[in-house]
Amino acid sequence: MSEMLIECLDLIKIYSGAIKGLNVPALRGVDLNIKKGDLISIIGPSGSGKSTLIRLLGGLDRPSSGEIRFDGKLLNAYTETQLADYRQKVGFLYQIPEKNLLPHITILQNVMLPMMMFSTFQKEEKYRAFELLAKVGLSGKEQRKPDQLSGGEVQRAGLAVALANDPIILLADEPTGELDTENTFKIISYLKSLNDEFRVTIVVVTHDVRFAKQTENIYRLKNGRIISQEEF
Repeated sequence: MSEMLIECLDLIKIYSGAIKGLNVPALRGVDLNIKKGDLISIIGPSGSGKSTLIRLLGGLDRPSSGEIRFDGKLLNAYTETQLADYRQKVGFLYQIPEKNLLPHITILQNVMLPMMMFSTFQKEEKYRAFELLAKVGLSGKEQRKPDQLSGGEVQRAGLAVALANDPIILLADEPTGELDTENTFKIISYLKSLNDEFRVTIVVVTHDVRFAKQTENIYRLKNGRIISQEEF
């Protein structure tokens, strides 16, 4: 296995507009290399193409042209079945809690749910779920439902869900967009700790400069293009 995990070459994504014949370019030729174990941020204003890029990296959508390679294999040539298998290697963390957690079950059950789809060993799943919730500071709150937690706690529970299947890469889309400064830095701290401990590759798209400056590399996206890179 090579050190490079994801390679994007001249990535273009065009959506059909509401008016027939009017196409809207979201990405206009993105080149991006992500190494295994990287913790990077992609920063840019609303409408710059950040969420589109996350969807493409996560196998939730296909590019209009260009290449995405995952561990050397051409991702945009995958069949739908292969893409579904690929998505099991990806953890997703969204800004909106409802995308991360089911509201009617406990956070312990939420973390166990992705694992139960691929395993019949419930005791092992429960042990791992307790372990993940402890790693994001939620020990003792496993039996609470999302509406019994604070906003920061809900997002940390979502992080545990994203890590449930031991993903190779974690994609976070504006994970601190609705959090105050204190909880923003808690999420940053947990992501850095998990990156150090598990060496899971983490890509965060954000407009939050506070977050971005805590990552190893910042890529600035504007009008569907990466316009600069900064290393820390």
